Amino acid sequence: MASTNLDINENGQIKPCDKKYQEWIANYLKKHPNPLGECQYACKEMLKAFPELKIIRGHVETVFWGRRGHWWLETLNGAIVDPTRRQFPGPIEYKQWTPDELVRTGKCMNCGEEIWRKVASLDQEYHDYFCSKECEKETTDEMNKPNSYPITPNLDSEDCEIM
Repeated sequence: MASTNLDINENGQIKPCDKKYQEWIANYLKKHPNPLGECQYACKEMLKAFPELKIIRGHVETVFWGRRGHWWLETLNGAIVDPTRRQFPGPIEYKQWTPDELVRTGKCMNCGEEIWRKVASLDQEYHDYFCSKECEKETTDEMNKPNSYPITPNLDSEDCEIM
């Protein structure tokens, strides 16, 4: 079940987070106008300024990009404070990671597909380079091919100066 810990007012609109958090985020975004891929860094920096917040790791479901790994913060009452929300176009839905859930662990170097697998903990780095043994073999075979053309200088050419 997705987390929807957003503060909603009586009109059903999302309430902005606390003004002090808004100001910190605005200053951060002045220095980092395109926060794509900076969620971990931004959350750790914001946590230094506001130790009452809690870092949450998980993913967001986006309309345009699908599922993306993401970090955000929550207040003591569970309201979401997301310093890099700007990186996602359109509406998003937050979902906190739980053990043995799928996590994006890489992008296949051969076919370009995203690689997702179940992991027991987020406390270690997971990084996969290939989505399958077939893709790994194709890439390895291609990289191990001998050169198909010889490289020899044309020393008889008038355009070439020999020093």
